[in-house]
Amino acid sequence: AIGTSVSMGWASDGVNVNSQNNAWPKQLAEMAGVGFTIPGIAEPGCPPPAASPLISFRRIDGSPATGSTVCSPNVPGVTLPTNDLAVENATAREALNATPETATQGRGPVTSRVLPSGMTQITAMKSLNPTFVSVEFGGNEILPAQVGLLFPGVTFTPFETFKANYDQIIDNVKATGAAALLVTLRTDLRNFPTIRTGPEIAAQRAAFADYNVTVNANCDAS
Repeated sequence: AIGTSVSMGWASDGVNVNSQNNAWPKQLAEMAGVGFTIPGIAEPGCPPPAASPLISFRRIDGSPATGSTVCSPNVPGVTLPTNDLAVENATAREALNATPETATQGRGPVTSRVLPSGMTQITAMKSLNPTFVSVEFGGNEILPAQVGLLFPGVTFTPFETFKANYDQIIDNVKATGAAALLVTLRTDLRNFPTIRTGPEIAAQRAAFADYNVTVNANCDAS
């Protein structure tokens, strides 16, 4: 699995082995009866997920919600790279170029929990001689424009830039001879899922359950 936070198992603005085990590629592999290894990150995480209720502005280890520098190591027995190579906030360009040493926007620590030194998602993927690859990119090229979390002078990646990088990714996957699943975004960004209140999510508890997503009881009034 190559991709972003969606494929990594990122949850509540953090990641650890518990959320990684719930990532959709892992669930899909289990449903298919196929072995699938993850780069399990020990608790509390890298960074630790946000604690409930969110209004406390704390993470599950008590560290502040913003600016946390906590980054737990991989759990014992993990050998990188594993089958899940996705990295939080990655773009198609970064999948081709970013290593733990060159990852930007402070993502070096978490990238180092997923990729070996000097490897990108693409080079790590090729090193595993895969037979099936899921490819999930595009969200981080447009998400800043949708939610207003902007980098200086940038709201989204121009389509032609994304296309050129994505084409390179596909070419690299094809070169391995592996079959591929391309995971894309909605075509109508007005319906792109972003921030929802607790009661909104709780009201859709049954619909989420159909997708193997459990909504905690304390979400209703949060």
